[in-house]
Amino acid sequence: MDVIVKLAYQEEEFSQIFSLNYATFVEEIPQHQINEEKALIDRFHNNNKYIIALLHGEVVGMICINDCRPFSLESKVQ
Repeated sequence: MDVIVKLAYQEEEFSQIFSLNYATFVEEIPQHQINEEKALIDRFHNNNKYIIALLHGEVVGMICINDCRPFSLESKVQ
């Protein structure tokens, strides 16, 4: 298995990230509303850097990094 780990920068990679977010945070962990696009764009997307894992061109995992406040966790602990 040749998994490639890299920074996301292509539109197709972002589209797959949004689909993965939807599957995780709408379908598996119901934290967000269902939508017809079956895509979930992180509210901090414009500040995020995404590190993705690709297997045969498909995003199979990702983490995002954001060093700009406010952080999402801050709103949950106030």
